[in-house]
Amino acid sequence: MAKKPDISSKKFSELLLSLSHQPDKILVKKIDSRMFPLDHNLVFSYKPEQLAFKEYKRCFELFQKRNPGLKPLEGINRIAGIQSLIAKAEAPIRKQLEELAVNTIKNIYHVPDYVDLKGIIYPRIDLDTEQDNSPNSFLELTLSQKNKMREEIQKRIILNGLCHGSSLHIWKGIYHLVSVELDKLNPQLKELYDYYTSNLGIAIWNINPDSFQSEIDNGTQITQGYNKLQFDRQKGFGGQVQAKGINFPVLLHEINKGVVDWLVSAGIPNNYTNEELTYYYSKSDSYQNEVYHYLLSPSLWAGLLETAQVSNEDLPKLISRLTKLNYQELVDLFRLIQDNKEEATKKINGWIL
Repeated sequence: MAKKPDISSKKFSELLLSLSHQPDKILVKKIDSRMFPLDHNLVFSYKPEQLAFKEYKRCFELFQKRNPGLKPLEGINRIAGIQSLIAKAEAPIRKQLEELAVNTIKNIYHVPDYVDLKGIIYPRIDLDTEQDNSPNSFLELTLSQKNKMREEIQKRIILNGLCHGSSLHIWKGIYHLVSVELDKLNPQLKELYDYYTSNLGIAIWNINPDSFQSEIDNGTQITQGYNKLQFDRQKGFGGQVQAKGINFPVLLHEINKGVVDWLVSAGIPNNYTNEELTYYYSKSDSYQNEVYHYLLSPSLWAGLLETAQVSNEDLPKLISRLTKLNYQELVDLFRLIQDNKEEATKKINGWIL
């Protein structure tokens, strides 16, 4: 039997040679070969090795900084113990932390009062991962109908990337913005959070992605929190973001994800039937995409922030502008961000000013 050709480009592998610790081998191979759930999207399939390497390098360097002298696998083995210490430290001040998490995200995005933010810290969470992937609800859709929705689905995948990417950015250390408040509650919290987020951050890269996907499918995914978005049509764009997390950093992550999801929801087509919307969500918001959003989307968000150079006050305006672009315009922008940041900055500045 002839040997199967090696279709891997090895670009990700080559970038990783500069670092002393490598991610999971299967994960590296999937990114090298561009064979992962987001590979049909023209943003995520363009230069995935760059998106992956930038985020892995950030996670690895953050782990080294917060865990000097410790090997990644040793740090990963300490996660359960750190979670236990955090739960114990947070127990008597949980309500104050919930309020602080809500106010932190509300201030970053200048969330208006007609959007109700709810945050709950609960150390044991039954994750709400039920998703209607049954074809029964859209069996009546024709192939032509589905094909017409293809670009809107891919646009939603990019916008979902901003939700995930911004939330992982928040989770890694935005709690330092409220360090004074945290120190008043418990001066040990920041150090515990630093260990927790950096160890969990490197752990994501050391899990076989297929095993990781199984954990998500079984409702035991590593995010350890969830959020729900509900709209109030009587208040126009109002509604409620409900978020739960096992601790303060996770709650920040989930509230942020809910708020950005609320912002990007302006890009959801308003002319779809219920059957079309079900199909649209089943494809664009599939949990199979989630693993690679953790790995690639933070670089998408970081690249946007570095290029746009906007204040927190202008973040909602920027996201709102992105939701108005069509799929190809989003593709052109994020490819330009990777290839020519100066030109991308000029383009974005033209929108904001």
